Amino acid sequence: LLTKGEKLFALRNALFDDDPGGFGAERDVTRWVTPFKSYNKNGLDLSIEFAHGESLIGKDLDDLVTLAAEFSQAVEEDAGREWHDEDKEEHLTEDAARFLVVRDNSGAVVGFAHFRFTLHGELADLMEGEPCLFIYDIAMDANLQRKGLGRHLMTMLELIARKANMCEMLMPIPVSDLTAPTVAFLENGLKGWAVDSLVEVSENLADAIDRDGTMQCFVKQLVPRAMEVPTQEEEEAAALAAVENGATKGIKAVGAEGEGEAAEGEGEAEPVEEEDDGVDDWGIEAAPSTPTKSKGKGKKGKKGKKGKKGAKEDEVQKAEPVAMSSPVSVAGPIETVEA
Repeated sequence: LLTKGEKLFALRNALFDDDPGGFGAERDVTRWVTPFKSYNKNGLDLSIEFAHGESLIGKDLDDLVTLAAEFSQAVEEDAGREWHDEDKEEHLTEDAARFLVVRDNSGAVVGFAHFRFTLHGELADLMEGEPCLFIYDIAMDANLQRKGLGRHLMTMLELIARKANMCEMLMPIPVSDLTAPTVAFLENGLKGWAVDSLVEVSENLADAIDRDGTMQCFVKQLVPRAMEVPTQEEEEAAALAAVENGATKGIKAVGAEGEGEAAEGEGEAEPVEEEDDGVDDWGIEAAPSTPTKSKGKGKKGKKGKKGKKGAKEDEVQKAEPVAMSSPVSVAGPIETVEA
């Protein structure tokens, strides 16, 4: 898992340009994918450029709001949410908004992809999760659909996400828009996408999505999810539970004064057998969680020197098992993408 500082560094590096002469300005991420900035296939002659929320003004902004409404208004209203062009305009012009803007050879805006570099938790206004590229909208003129442009934009976004060191790509899809073509586009047309409950990323986020009930999240993992590192308190609690649940079974406390004699097992605690192949569900080697052996001092010999101390020295060491979370994944659908 990334530390808080590492997350902030990754997001800042994706958002702002630290190159000489560009310090502090919004980073034009299309410079990372220059060969993809033109699309000349299937009778189309298009160019793709970068924009950010503060740079959207005038007719360009109006065109994006119009395209968004054509794709999303009916879906939002079916989900019980009102649609207002003013609200969408405000959303598109937020500081964090980033765009791939598609223009035809006359310069008119004919499509766009709206995305952000953020954490998973943005979906529910939570500062939780890992750095990801969050896709809000992909929209285009009807006469551009089914000509490969949607796939091209998604490819650009994935390359940008990888270059920016994002952990995952995330796209929430309204349940009312879970059509077969949309699902086929993400699961078959694009590789590696699947519906994810996000419970292993953030339980609070997963609960919020479940309570809302109007969307499902498609996710593409760009790096394997790391297993959560247990806190010291969690390790101590797990160790205590292991002892209480039988780690000391078969070990008799060393008895009488002056005897210093172990009963069963010569003062050795038997390790707890765990059915574990040492590799978790993500192929990451798990640290061994077998309790440590403890050898007592209870053997006879040197009478009179061990005495009462024999019993006290024969304590079983506490095991410290590694706590791991299991990946949770489902399978399913998506929204405003061309199929």
